[in-house]
Amino acid sequence: MQLQKIKTPKYVDQCVLNSLFDGNVFFLDQKWNLEWHIPYYIPCLDKQLPPQLYLDYMSARNNPFLIH
Repeated sequence: MQLQKIKTPKYVDQCVLNSLFDGNVFFLDQKWNLEWHIPYYIPCLDKQLPPQLYLDYMSARNNPFLIH
């Protein structure tokens, strides 16, 4: 079982899927998997991310398709 290999996953569903499909992925736009809580855990997100990644995240946050 994949979950037993991971031991203490931070995000159970994502960690299991990531371990199963390691190296065989297609990255979707962030709006398809918006993690709404990130700015609450990382208040200076704009200083922590590369500028384009921050802009992409904020754009997804303003128009999410799926909120995780």
